[in-house]
Amino acid sequence: MSEPRRFRFEIDLGDVVIEIVSIVVAILLALGVHAWQARVGREARLHAAVANVARELARNRALLAPLAARHRRVEARLLAAYRAAAVNRVYTQGRLDRLEDRIAPRGFGVLQVQSIAWQIAQSDRALGLMPYDRRAALTAIYLRQRDLERAYASFIALVQRGSLLAPRNAYGELRALVGTFGDVVAAEDDVLHEYTTEIPALVRQYRLAAPRGATAAAIQEFGSRRAN
Repeated sequence: MSEPRRFRFEIDLGDVVIEIVSIVVAILLALGVHAWQARVGREARLHAAVANVARELARNRALLAPLAARHRRVEARLLAAYRAAAVNRVYTQGRLDRLEDRIAPRGFGVLQVQSIAWQIAQSDRALGLMPYDRRAALTAIYLRQRDLERAYASFIALVQRGSLLAPRNAYGELRALVGTFGDVVAAEDDVLHEYTTEIPALVRQYRLAAPRGATAAAIQEFGSRRAN
C-alpha cells in the first residue's frame, strides 16, 4: 500500500516581510488620516469659537462706546460740582438731588457687555489650539469686563443707597460718587482700549470678516482718540 503524499509548503520570507510592511504602512496611514481629521476638526471648532468671540467683543464695543462717551460727560459734571463744593466742604442735599437729575436726566444707562461666547468656548475646550499669548489676551479682556461690571454695580448701589439715607451727608456722598464713578470711567477706557487692540488682531490672525458699520467706525474713532 502506497504512503500518502505529503505536501510541503515553502514560505518566502521576502513575501512575509512585504506583507508585514504593507500592514504596518496601512495602519500608520489610517492613524495619520485619523489624526489629520481630528486636527482639522479641532481647527474648525477653534475658528468657529474665535469668530463667535470676535463678534461678541465687537458687539460689546459698539454698545459700550456711546455709553462710555455719556459717562465721560457725567464725570466732568461731577468733578466740576465737587471742585466747587470742595472750597468750603459744604454741599446741600437739595443741590445734590438737583445735580443727579441734571447730570444724568436719562439715567446712567445699562451696561450691556456679554461673555456668553467666551464661556461656551471655554467649556467646549475649543481654544486648545490657540497660541498662549492670544488666549491670555482674551482672558485679560474678559477679566477687565468683569472688573467694569463690578465697578458699575458699586456705583449704582451707591446712588441707590444714598437716596435712602436720612439725613444725608451730601458732601460726603458727592465725594464718594466722584471717586466711584471715576473708577467706572477708567474701567471703560481700559476695556475699550483692549477691544481696539484685540478685535483687529483676531480678524487678521484668523482671517475673519472685519466688523462693519458702527462697530468698525467706533473702533477706529477710539483708536485715534487713544493715540492723541
